Amino acid sequence: MASNRFPKHLFTLPDLLLALEEVSRLSGERVFIVAGSQAILGSYPNGPEILRLSTDVDLYSRQPVSEEIQSLLQEEFGQFSDFIETHRWEIEPIGPWVMYTALPGWEDRLVKTETPGGVIGWCISPLDIAYNKAEASRPKDIVYLAALFKARIILPSQIKAAMEAAGDVITPFAREKVNATIQAAIQSNLTPAE
Repeated sequence: MASNRFPKHLFTLPDLLLALEEVSRLSGERVFIVAGSQAILGSYPNGPEILRLSTDVDLYSRQPVSEEIQSLLQEEFGQFSDFIETHRWEIEPIGPWVMYTALPGWEDRLVKTETPGGVIGWCISPLDIAYNKAEASRPKDIVYLAALFKARIILPSQIKAAMEAAGDVITPFAREKVNATIQAAIQSNLTPAE
């Protein structure tokens, strides 16, 4: 859970690379999945500022890590760590569960980033970020989705087409929720209606 003690940070690709190196150093792992809003850095490292403002980077190891390592990561990089005191943002160690309701084929759309030390971060694609945000449907997700639409990085029609292609994998409840979130983002002041 991200800290509210500090203002949102404007993330850059070097911040993401730092997060990957730091988590690798502690966990011993070399390949990670970057989920959440800052996965946008894989595809658009200089994208609109509103898309790069956050309090954290969400990532998890491609290979499962022990509960002990997970606890160490939280202690070292989480809400009350020296890391967040220094950098004013945190690394949130999540798990593969965050992608359980993702669009089918998300792994085929991953975007590779790599640190100078050879640590790999596979960032989820803008389409998958948009779908996940629409499915989560929190106020901050609507704002983020509207910014994606405004920048024309992803269009509402692309998310809807991806849901159609997924067929019955997307439940009627999820489909209705995603469509409602898309509509809320379109109706916000951030984006023109499409």
